Amino acid sequence: MTHVVKLFGDSIIAEQTEKGTYIVKGDGRQLSPFEYSEIRQLTPKCWALFRPEAKRYDLIFASGAMQFGFQFAYVPEKIGRSRKKKNWVAVMLKNGTGVYDDDGNFVAFLPGLVNVAIAEDKFIVALLWAFSEPYVKVHTMWGEFLAEGFLIEALQKAREKVQIG
Repeated sequence: MTHVVKLFGDSIIAEQTEKGTYIVKGDGRQLSPFEYSEIRQLTPKCWALFRPEAKRYDLIFASGAMQFGFQFAYVPEKIGRSRKKKNWVAVMLKNGTGVYDDDGNFVAFLPGLVNVAIAEDKFIVALLWAFSEPYVKVHTMWGEFLAEGFLIEALQKAREKVQIG
């Protein structure tokens, strides 16, 4: 009997092959040309799929959209109050960090391999290094640079720049 993982109900599944890898299918057809050794859910609307031969992660979203070829994918931490139920996915690329919303839309690219967090559903916070508190760069949700400094001060400067009390 074939092992099947329901990624998004019955419409998008990961079906195990005889080799123990998984192929992704939607409406009876194969959605990705690749086979995956590992699958893990990142958000309710996004799964990460690992391709061992390329040492890369691919993402599949509930809409059926796929994004390919990331070094790593993770869910950024949330800082402050979150009013929306939206989730975010961060990916490590060869020369930077990308951010997607969990509908599969590309949101921002930040140069350099940095860990990111989402603050107040309004800012992308690049965590650069830590002293007694995190030193960060704060960007809009579209990747535009706003402020740099220690977390509390940098967020306040960013709020002032975009006129958010």
